[in-house]
Amino acid sequence: MKNKVSIVFIGIVLVILIAGCKKKKENQECSSDYGTVSLNFTHMVGPEAFAFNSDYIDDFGNNFQFSRADWYLKVSGFLDHDNVTQILSEINYYKMDPSVTSVTYGQSLPTTLHNLQWAVGIDSATNHMDPNTYETGSALANQSPSMHWGWSTGYIFCVVEGLVDIDGNGSYDPGETFALHVGMDTNYREGTNLHVSTEVIAGETANISLDVDYAGFIDGIDLSTENSTHTMDNMPLAVKVSDNFGKVLKLH
Repeated sequence: MKNKVSIVFIGIVLVILIAGCKKKKENQECSSDYGTVSLNFTHMVGPEAFAFNSDYIDDFGNNFQFSRADWYLKVSGFLDHDNVTQILSEINYYKMDPSVTSVTYGQSLPTTLHNLQWAVGIDSATNHMDPNTYETGSALANQSPSMHWGWSTGYIFCVVEGLVDIDGNGSYDPGETFALHVGMDTNYREGTNLHVSTEVIAGETANISLDVDYAGFIDGIDLSTENSTHTMDNMPLAVKVSDNFGKVLKLH
């Protein structure tokens, strides 16, 4: 009788273990095994905090103000310290503006993230997708104001607009404006990987602190004379802006 009870007990244990192993295999790791990766942004204009309708000075001494500052950030993933081995490889797009102070990249098993891969714009494989196919709330869905020109040209990678004191008289007179709208496949730019060196711990949020420098978009650009491009109508200026994309995101 005792042996029979033991055999029954062992059988029950085996059933539980098999069921547990099967559940583990089906579900992979539990959600509690993961940490959350969050990107946190401080918006700047050079050394100063970003604010709409506030005066700044460009590289050529022109006073200017921002009235709009929208752009697309692409995060392709994270590499190990060798800058080669992929740790995380999920591609996410974010529609950025100065109101965006935090976004979630995703979930990760415990690890150390080293090099953040990023770009400004939409890569060519995605640039000609229809924004109507994305769910509301997606960065790639229709935006208001619009961030999309149409199927052939695709998304607008960045829009920076505002006022500029062109004649230097200390006031913003009618017509003294700038509008830099940059897109098209050839103006997509990848930035230099940022060594974030951030540890992901199960059940916790790994916060990566970054600065967005809107002065980077207009670095080396004289807003008194180089103040308008919708890309196709002034490609040289659009290229100057896109060549500055790599200066926009920095470690905090």
